[in-house]
Amino acid sequence: MTVSLLSSSSSAGFSLVETGFCYHSETNDYKIVKISYCNWSLNLGGTPLQAEIYSMNSGSWKRLHPHFTPDILLFNIHTDLFLIPFFSGALHWMVYVSKGKEEPARPFILTFDVNEEKFRMMETPFAVIRSYLCPLVFKGKLALTEKERDPLFLNVWVMKEYGVHQSWTKLFVVPSTEL
Repeated sequence: MTVSLLSSSSSAGFSLVETGFCYHSETNDYKIVKISYCNWSLNLGGTPLQAEIYSMNSGSWKRLHPHFTPDILLFNIHTDLFLIPFFSGALHWMVYVSKGKEEPARPFILTFDVNEEKFRMMETPFAVIRSYLCPLVFKGKLALTEKERDPLFLNVWVMKEYGVHQSWTKLFVVPSTEL
């Protein structure tokens, strides 16, 4: 398959842009989902989040309309060099949300269902940010790695039943001597 250069989209001026890549089997189409975030737009009364999807079949971008509450003040996407996991028909991003300066940010997993083209928020086993978290797929299950710095260790959590918050289970801990 040869892919031509992507047409431009409207993420200019955004402070953070993250992308996920997936295959939509029902339409035999490869897609790129792009989330752009601009924290200064809140001060101007704008929306801090913009989302778009690119279809390889059509060769064009389409604007998505995520329905997030307007009181979200913090929306940090932490993927760094990791691939965005595609699991159970959805892409999964790690996000941190705060609804006010007095409330600590809470970690969530932002999912994008490729069939429905809808975003959803999935709860993590954590009430507040404690560490660096990264979603992944582990042995056919949605999982999270939790990296603590002091002392340094890595926890691996697995969601035993997809979409059920109560099914998060800590599988194991890797101590700092092993990292």
